Amino acid sequence: MGTSSYFASKPLLSLLAFLTVLLLVLITLRDQLSPWTIGLRGVRVTVGGSREPTGAASIPNDRLLGGLLSPDFDEQSCLSRYEVTLYRKASTHILSSYLLSKLRKYEALHKKCAPNTPLFQKSVEQIKLNHSTDQLECNYVVLSPSDGIGNRMLALTATFLYALLTDRVMLMHQPEDMVDLLCEPFPGASWYLPSDFPIQGLEWQNTNSQNSYGYLVEKNLINTDPKAPPSSLPSSLYVHLMNDMRDNHLHVRFFCDDDQLVISKINWVLLRTNQYIIPGLFIIPKYAEELEQMFPSKETVFHHLGRYLLHPSNTVWGMIMSLAGIKPWYLHIAILDRNITNHPCRRALSLDPCYHTPPHFNCKTGGKADPRNIVPHVRQCDDYTHDPAIKLYD
Repeated sequence: MGTSSYFASKPLLSLLAFLTVLLLVLITLRDQLSPWTIGLRGVRVTVGGSREPTGAASIPNDRLLGGLLSPDFDEQSCLSRYEVTLYRKASTHILSSYLLSKLRKYEALHKKCAPNTPLFQKSVEQIKLNHSTDQLECNYVVLSPSDGIGNRMLALTATFLYALLTDRVMLMHQPEDMVDLLCEPFPGASWYLPSDFPIQGLEWQNTNSQNSYGYLVEKNLINTDPKAPPSSLPSSLYVHLMNDMRDNHLHVRFFCDDDQLVISKINWVLLRTNQYIIPGLFIIPKYAEELEQMFPSKETVFHHLGRYLLHPSNTVWGMIMSLAGIKPWYLHIAILDRNITNHPCRRALSLDPCYHTPPHFNCKTGGKADPRNIVPHVRQCDDYTHDPAIKLYD
């Protein structure tokens, strides 16, 4: 996928890339059909078979996707949120009641703490005091999306799950090439960081940034005692989870229980990632019970959260045919996998995406550890085999 600067300088290519990648994402979100049938408006196309006309009215129109979506939206503000059910079969993946309750509670929190609210302004003022406090009602995780559009959508989904797990409000620094690509996902409030936010240059933070967790730990500039009071910790912290994070192993301590206890007390977490870090969240013991309640079926994390978050804006919806939620076919590339059989195209074993650069870190010893051997439902990606990489399996 292209870099941010490339997309910023090529707005038309950015839009085309968005449409292409969103199509692929929605393919990932689609329910598995047998035979492989793609439901389109006014026509049904069966691969290897014939076409037969069918009316859109014959497709069940579950506007709220089984309760996944809030009923509090203005339908005209985001047509794709409701019209997507005209293009695909209803999901067969069961939503947990606990996940639905978490989403409704999050929506209320986001509306209360959104930009331009008094509570948001109070939290922004805390940044200037250079230390955290436990007296704020609203704490935040701010994502600065990076690299290609597909990377950004995966990062958005992963950051949102982190927000759900930590009772934070997720905001996004909006690059110019993502303006008006996605609908606002939360009713009555924006998820975009205001342009006058006091911390600037989030998109330029890197593995050596002096406000990053890895740097502060390395230089003993942060209290890493899990019992440390919030007043002893900075008001904001940069977390570097890009694909080069393993260049400094201290960055990967983000995935350790004790370090999560420390980070949880910091009011503002500023995050850069171009990775699908959700399998990494599953290996943190602190969140195991919560994740089990939200996702009894581990492979459906992106399926559910993607359908909740990622809806193309009205500007681009007319150009998109929504396909979603099957286990995709993938083509093995010889340079990555030399054990090519006579059948190079294979069906993925899990419909959840792959985390390509997971932490190889033992939180107890400080040494290396294989992330594929920590919990049984996190194993090697079947479509990325030349380096340890992980995804979720049932």
